[in-house]
Amino acid sequence: MKSKKLLSIILAFIMVLGVCPMSVSAEESERNIVDSGFCGAQGDNLTWTFYDDGELIISGEGEMAFYFISDSTIKNSSPFLPPWYDYFDDMKVITVEEGVTGIGYDAFADYPRNYHRVNLPKSLEYYFLGSFTSSHPDQTTLACSYAGTESEWKKVEKRSVSGFSLDNEKGEAINIRYNKPSFGMGISDNATDDMYFNGEEPVIYCEINRHFDLFNSDYQLEKGETTDFHIRYYLGDNTDAKLVWRTEGDACTMQYTKYSQSGVPTYAEITSVTHGNFTVIAEIVTSD
Repeated sequence: MKSKKLLSIILAFIMVLGVCPMSVSAEESERNIVDSGFCGAQGDNLTWTFYDDGELIISGEGEMAFYFISDSTIKNSSPFLPPWYDYFDDMKVITVEEGVTGIGYDAFADYPRNYHRVNLPKSLEYYFLGSFTSSHPDQTTLACSYAGTESEWKKVEKRSVSGFSLDNEKGEAINIRYNKPSFGMGISDNATDDMYFNGEEPVIYCEINRHFDLFNSDYQLEKGETTDFHIRYYLGDNTDAKLVWRTEGDACTMQYTKYSQSGVPTYAEITSVTHGNFTVIAEIVTSD
């Protein structure tokens, strides 16, 4: 029987810079308003405000308008395009304030996603499957801080539609055909979602996942065998932190196979070269 090598994985959770800051008022942070307007299903029942620090705030009472991002709506500057569409590249945090009950279809569907955090109120009753994007080049976590409990979150409806029509004259979606809704899931149905309840602050962390088995830490790798790993992480607003990973021991080699758009190595290929144990480590470090 061929000799095998035990591949042990350390999921390194290193807290280096504390938690991400809560949303604060413009007066407290001395930030400036970049743009603002209405975004409600009834017109002025909801307002949106985008600040120069990258936060988009939705406030008011009731439901958001129905939005749809497509080549046609982008080309024609359609009223179905979210009014903050031009600011997606600079958006970091989305805050939906208490009083808002529904989030529109495609409201925050930016591909690839640049924002990293979403704050949602207890008043929220539904959002659409397409409301939030499920793609990000860095594999960074989309942290969602919900003001209610986990039990309350399980009552928030994630609506899914099989089709609809756009009434360009009235600027509304018609003939919407709904599928069976889901409840209590991540806001983008993606492995890179993290849900926090009772308004809890997201924490900085990183972890290593294997694409084929996320839970078996005793996987055995034969000599000369190769496997892939990827890193899942959340850095929040901490721009002076960076993510690094490495191996300890001379029983393997590591070659990065994929980098994010911001230069973070998110995937690596590990090859066993000799009999023995080795460790794969991921950690968050600062310039200090």
